[in-house]
Amino acid sequence: MTTTKIDQHFANWVAQQTFQPAKQKALLAASQLFSTQGYAATSTAQIAKTAGIGEGTIFKYFKNKAGLLQAVLAPITSTLIPNFQHDVLVQLKGQSYPSSLAFCQSLMTERLQFLRQNWYLMALVLDQLLVNPPLREQLQQFATTNGNQAFITEFNQLLDHYFPTNITYQTFLLEVCRLLFGEYFKLMTVNRDNFDWETESQKLGAQLNIYLTM
Repeated sequence: MTTTKIDQHFANWVAQQTFQPAKQKALLAASQLFSTQGYAATSTAQIAKTAGIGEGTIFKYFKNKAGLLQAVLAPITSTLIPNFQHDVLVQLKGQSYPSSLAFCQSLMTERLQFLRQNWYLMALVLDQLLVNPPLREQLQQFATTNGNQAFITEFNQLLDHYFPTNITYQTFLLEVCRLLFGEYFKLMTVNRDNFDWETESQKLGAQLNIYLTM
């Protein structure tokens, strides 16, 4: 399965907007630096230098660095992550797995690689979910409301094929998120460069399969 880098899709999203060029540059530079070195390690001066604009221009469009962070996260959570979700469905439907275990391991391998390739930006999203109720509610609504019903229906059909025990998308999503949140906090304490991602993803897939077939 292919894995998507958020900052590449974010750049495409920015290019489609009608922002002033300086604002576009600020958003792209912020996304790039946040995704490579993290939010805390990035200053507005660095963002301005990378963007090729004055630091004052950043404050013209965004109240402060936190405001710039929210401007970066808003399309990621409202548009890009849902799009990635659909991409995963297409990839899963495009392959045939010999068992529910193989299905779960393939999915968790892709999701863990997604977390690995987008570590800093996903860390920002996950941290914000803990302290930002509106953002958390937005993602919860997308996962459970009729606005996402077509996706949910398709995914439920896929689950019916591998799990004849009437597993719903909501149950599946809850278990996947629970495992990934636990893995995220684990990865914060280890050297990710030397981490055995493949073995870990296989273990997570096996755990997911056990939970769903109990």
